[in-house]
Amino acid sequence: MTFTPETAPPEVLIEAFVELLSDKFVFSPDYALALNELSDSLSNDANAIAQQLKTWCQQRPDIMEALEDDLNQRGQSGSIPSSDKQYKELLQNSIRQSFPSASSQQSGSNPSTKQSGSNQSTND
Repeated sequence: MTFTPETAPPEVLIEAFVELLSDKFVFSPDYALALNELSDSLSNDANAIAQQLKTWCQQRPDIMEALEDDLNQRGQSGSIPSSDKQYKELLQNSIRQSFPSASSQQSGSNPSTKQSGSNQSTND
């Protein structure tokens, strides 16, 4: 049985996306920031995560095509966690492992950690 993003069970869709994260031909470093933003916004519910992934991929046709190809080639798999919270953690950990520099850049560029009153004068 083959799947599409629309017909795949949430677990299968999430697993396919996680596997694609390690494919540097699909996810170039250009996607790092967007992936980290996706990671930060993930729901705790597997169905909601699957929907978030579909929406995210629809905005990126090259990734959607790779996801469709992957789903087309797979059947049921049992390697996915069994609880909703684990789906979120699986995705977040996979994104951090695939794009470690973007994770540290994002945390270092958090606007809430920057000084807000930089009124220093450089006049000599």
